[in-house]
Amino acid sequence: MVNSKQQRLRIIAFFDGRPGHEKQTRGILAALGKAVEIEVTEIQVPHKSLWSDIKSYLQILLSLPIGDEPRYPEADLLMGTGSRTHLFLLRAKQMTGMPVVTCMTPSTLLRDRFDLIFAPKHDGIAAGKNVVLTVGPPNCARVSREKNSRQGLILIGGVDSKSHYWDPEVLEGYVRQILTREPEIRWTLSSSPRTPADTVRRFDILAGEHAHLQFFHYEDTSSGWIEEKYDECDKVWVTADSMSMIYEALSAGCRVGILPIRWRQKSNKFRRSEDYLRQESMVVSYSFWLSGREPWQKREPLNEAKRCAEEILKRWPPKS
Repeated sequence: MVNSKQQRLRIIAFFDGRPGHEKQTRGILAALGKAVEIEVTEIQVPHKSLWSDIKSYLQILLSLPIGDEPRYPEADLLMGTGSRTHLFLLRAKQMTGMPVVTCMTPSTLLRDRFDLIFAPKHDGIAAGKNVVLTVGPPNCARVSREKNSRQGLILIGGVDSKSHYWDPEVLEGYVRQILTREPEIRWTLSSSPRTPADTVRRFDILAGEHAHLQFFHYEDTSSGWIEEKYDECDKVWVTADSMSMIYEALSAGCRVGILPIRWRQKSNKFRRSEDYLRQESMVVSYSFWLSGREPWQKREPLNEAKRCAEEILKRWPPKS
């Protein structure tokens, strides 16, 4: 990786307002900033109508003139994460000629128009000239200090009718087993935006029954709260539907266990990701842990953000 701070990379970063997407872009920006001097211009992508998106799509596919795009500052690179940023990125490329990098797999018709795509392996696309496969999405997690073996974290996802079934009673049973088997650990439990109200009520009651459990409603936590918990906690359990948090915990150097979810389809990309992590012994399987056959293992933390940054600098070295 380039080390000279006198070399500068100018980036225009597009954000769609979704925290998970923002973390991917900001994780790579942070990794780039550790290697070279970067200058970042941030642009928030507005919500547009379906007709406006169709119009933009056709303009890009047919290379039609674009007249209503704002003027962009001079830069070396365009970057963004999430399908809503893709059209804005390609319109900007069409106007400026700047190369475009994205962290999620674009639609098939647009894929060849991106200069570099960081695609998680579970997306199921092949590596290629403009496609680099990652072990999960890059993120902002970091390894910053020694973790407390007596602090643990349990992260709960929620409903997604397209990918999995949600059973709060079964999930509560998993958490009760964890509390019973490891009473010496002080556990922090948190919901997420997708957690149903009845599941939240169950965990409110559960926290009142166990002195070594503290339950947080996600809306009561501030920005950066979860990263602080990754720093503190040695063990982290995450429901299998919350893959972004699983990869964040692995990147923070935590020992990670997966709470099982009943998937609706065998080909679900999150299920493929879960299977890969288990096969590589990167996570602890709940059923094996329950039977005593799978011990917690300490592994080298993931750092996909750094790997993405290295690939960018290899292709577009900064200018002095």
